[in-house]
Amino acid sequence: MKILITGGQGFLGQHLIPRLKLAGHDCVLFTGDIRNKADVIKFREEKFEIVIHLAAKVHGKDSRPFYEVNLGGTENILEICREIKSHRFIFLSTIRVLSPNQSPYALSKQAAEEAVIKSGVPYIILRPSLLYGQGDKSNLGFFFAAVARLPIVPIFDFKIQPLFVGDLVEIISRS
Repeated sequence: MKILITGGQGFLGQHLIPRLKLAGHDCVLFTGDIRNKADVIKFREEKFEIVIHLAAKVHGKDSRPFYEVNLGGTENILEICREIKSHRFIFLSTIRVLSPNQSPYALSKQAAEEAVIKSGVPYIILRPSLLYGQGDKSNLGFFFAAVARLPIVPIFDFKIQPLFVGDLVEIISRS
């Protein structure tokens, strides 16, 4: 199958793309800015059966960029999916959309989920928790690196259940 992947340069994409290629899929990495319709339109000529949307704005303080990327960018990608009649749109959201204390990131992802649901495009929405695995430089990778340097191991009261990146790759590749 021919698959378009946004955000393929990120932590999850670096694990997902080799797995999909190994399975014989033709993976095309979105290049450009998903907020820019001119960048998105370039992919209109191709016929992708599946679009996997990993691109997201995750960190920051100002809420506007979260909505521009996570909602506006998603709407742009959905527009292309409708035009090319893709068979499936796989949207990576976050478990944080279910939290009572929502950040601008979670609120923008929740708004993007609503856009996906209303789009008319066949979709799958995945809400992973905190990812960890080889190459993780921020999430639990930071924690594991700190523990390796400390003479004692700190104890944390985690309120989340981390997810191994390889498990999420398997879920996406079977979707």
